[in-house]
Amino acid sequence: AAIRASRSRWVMPWWSGCWNSEQATSWLRSDTPTEPTSSSPPDMSPAEESRPLEGVTVLVTRAKTQAGKLVTALEGYGATVLTMPVIRLADPPDWGPVDTSIAQLDSYDWVVFSSANAVERFVRRLESKGATFPLPREASARGRDGTGQKVAAVGPATARSCRANGIEPDYIPDEAIAESLIRGFETLDITAGTRVLIPRALKAREVLPNALRERGVIVDVAPVYQTLNAEPDAEIVARIAAGEVQCVTFTSPSTVRGYFEGIDGTGAAERAADMLFASIGPVTTAEIDRRGFGDRVIEAPVHTAQGLARTMAERLPNLRSKQ
Repeated sequence: AAIRASRSRWVMPWWSGCWNSEQATSWLRSDTPTEPTSSSPPDMSPAEESRPLEGVTVLVTRAKTQAGKLVTALEGYGATVLTMPVIRLADPPDWGPVDTSIAQLDSYDWVVFSSANAVERFVRRLESKGATFPLPREASARGRDGTGQKVAAVGPATARSCRANGIEPDYIPDEAIAESLIRGFETLDITAGTRVLIPRALKAREVLPNALRERGVIVDVAPVYQTLNAEPDAEIVARIAAGEVQCVTFTSPSTVRGYFEGIDGTGAAERAADMLFASIGPVTTAEIDRRGFGDRVIEAPVHTAQGLARTMAERLPNLRSKQ
C-alpha cells in the first residue's frame, strides 16, 4: 500500500557551532498535507543529486541488524554515519499471554502487527509450539463469511516481514502509525464482538487496543518481546561530547528513551541543546518533545527509513559550503 503523509513538521533553529546564524534557514511547524504538488521538491536519489549531507556526521540509533537501509541512504547523500544501538530486544518476562493466544488462535478474526519485530517474534514462538499461521479458511472458526483470519500490518517494513514469513497482509493502512489503522478499521468489518489479537512489545501505546475496545471489539494483547536499553558505546558517547556529531536519528519512542537515558550524566547530554534530532514520525517526535527538544526536530512526512533520509537530504544544506 502506498504510504501517504498526513502532516509534516520542520522545526529548525540550527546549532550555532556549524553555521553562521545569518546563513541558517528556519522552518516552522506545519500541519498541512505533504502530498506532491507542483511546488514540492522532487524526490531525490544519491545518483541524481549532489551530496547534500557532505560534512554532516549522523548517529543512527537502531540496532545494526535493522539500520542497514537508513545507513546506506544517509551515506548515499554524503553523510558520515555512526551507529550506536540504544535498545535491545529480549523475551517477555512471561510467555503466558502469548501461549494462551496461540492455543486459541482460531478464535480471532484479525491479527494486527505494528512492527517487524512483533511479526518475527510471534512467528518464532508459533513455530516453537508447532502452530501454523495464518489459519486457512476452512480451519478458522470465526472468519467472517468464510474468509478466514485476516492480518493487518502497520507500515511497509511490517508488511515485508509478514510476507517474508509467508503471511500476506489483508490490510495495510496509509500511514505507518496506529491512528491510521484505527481510521481504516472504520471502513472494515470491525464491529462489536469481533476478536482481535495484537502481538506487540511489552510496553507500547494503548491507543489501538483502547480505540477498538470502545467499539465493543474483544482485544487480546500478547507481548512477544520487551525493549531494554542497550549499553552505550563509550567511544561514540565521547565523540558526541566532543561535538563531532551534528544529528541523531530516532525511529521509535524507545530509541529516544534509550539514547537520552544512556547518555545521562555525560558530556554528550550537555551537547543535546546544540544538536538536531531527526524523527521518523509523530509518535517518536512526541517523545523528543517530552525531553524538551521539540524545537530541534525534523520529522519525516513518509515514515520509513528512506523517507527519513530523504527528508534530511532535502532540508539540510550542504554543511561544507556553510562552514
